[in-house]
Amino acid sequence: MGIDERVEQITSWIDVKFNDTRIVGIWGNIGVGKTTLARVLYNKLSSHFKHLSFVANIRETSLHKGIECLQRQLIDDILRSPNDVSIDKISVIKSQFMNKKVLVLLDDIDAITDFNALIGDISWVKAGSIVIVTTRNKKFLDEAKVDHKYEVNKLTLNESLILFSRHAFQKDYPIKGYEILSHSIVSIIAGLPLALKVIGSCLYEQSRGVWNNISKKLMEVPHQQVQEMLRICYEELNDMEQQIFLDIACFLIGSSKQSPTYMWDACGFFLRNGIEVLSRMSLIEIDEDDKLRMHDQLRDLGQKIVHLENPKEPQERSKLWKYEEAAYVLDSNKGTCKIEALRFDEYGYKRSYKGEQFKELAHLRYLQVCGGNFAGDFQILLSQLRWLQWERCPSNFEAANFHPKKLVVLNLSWSEISEDWGGWDPLKMATQLKVLNLTGCLSLRSTPDLSAFESLEILILEECENLEMIHHSIMLIKSLISLNVNGCRRLEELPIRIGRME
Repeated sequence: MGIDERVEQITSWIDVKFNDTRIVGIWGNIGVGKTTLARVLYNKLSSHFKHLSFVANIRETSLHKGIECLQRQLIDDILRSPNDVSIDKISVIKSQFMNKKVLVLLDDIDAITDFNALIGDISWVKAGSIVIVTTRNKKFLDEAKVDHKYEVNKLTLNESLILFSRHAFQKDYPIKGYEILSHSIVSIIAGLPLALKVIGSCLYEQSRGVWNNISKKLMEVPHQQVQEMLRICYEELNDMEQQIFLDIACFLIGSSKQSPTYMWDACGFFLRNGIEVLSRMSLIEIDEDDKLRMHDQLRDLGQKIVHLENPKEPQERSKLWKYEEAAYVLDSNKGTCKIEALRFDEYGYKRSYKGEQFKELAHLRYLQVCGGNFAGDFQILLSQLRWLQWERCPSNFEAANFHPKKLVVLNLSWSEISEDWGGWDPLKMATQLKVLNLTGCLSLRSTPDLSAFESLEILILEECENLEMIHHSIMLIKSLISLNVNGCRRLEELPIRIGRME
């Protein structure tokens, strides 16, 4: 609502010939639509630039993963190729960006140190470059010396009613009999686009009883507490839909829609239209690449709900996604059967995961690690594991009796493994595997024998630049429906028959 006028006002500050360098700051409270406005502006300007980057959720990512991963994303985007940058990244940014006209969107940034580590005063980029920043903190814009500041105000009552009605009634106005209720709800939400969208979607085609109930709950929410408003819609979901929502919020933002569906189905989540329900209620979005997206306020809500399962004892929660908490539980041998999903990010790159650390994790169904290795005896362990994401795993395989038989998703992206890797034989016991992702495995010259994966549907070999051959066993997999060999520059031919890929 009202986005066009706001974009037009901001673009009026920008030289139409793109001869001047500009930093544009967009600021406002939580949930008023800063990122939405910035994204529309970015998309409108993008056709004028060859070098561009949208760096999202900087405040959150910098806090939990460090600024270096954001620097790496910016460098990869602008130079348009993955770069293994081990030297000072700010030096790379200054030297490599100097002759490039760039468009950069830095989303949700409030620390001047993060800004300086990514862009600084932009004196090192070519004239005509544009940097857009979004922030909750107006003071930060002064520190960053932005050229123009734009405050995103709340929607007017009329704009709010139209936006709410589009989601609640698929019209620009309330239907007969719901005018007073709609005005009441819109007045409580007070012009916050995200809450208007989600609450409206939640009420679509619902009974008057549900409308009255949600209206009553909204009246009890403290003024403009966006997350508490959103939680009302979360509570309208059934148990399985709530679990799917929490999985996405904690682990799966940016994942393809199809892969986690295999996991949920294998776990008996009786999905029916679970993803569609969340999408219809505006609790998630599915982008043009069929990937799962979620507004950062909804992500924060989901993570808060899991944290509140037991604020003091992480081992008593169902999901652990912060490295410090996951490491504490494993290293202290405090694992419990309550833990269903566990993630170790890049901070755990060099660690070893020992079998005895998983003994009590009887219900673990999702495990994501980056680097490191499994060691020791895994006999009868990981028996419920459906998703193993082991990116950057080493060329050696050290674990004994490593047989996660119920795996349906296996992601070994950017690993050092070859077709002779020692992990292939034990993993062949995962006969129900649906997805095998080997993106960026540069040591692969051939795929391994795939015949054991008789249920495989998706095989991803993207950016396996040294791959020369796909093993003929692929012809035996009648279930295969998707094969991605994008960027496999040395691959000259495919087997004659490939599954159901007519």
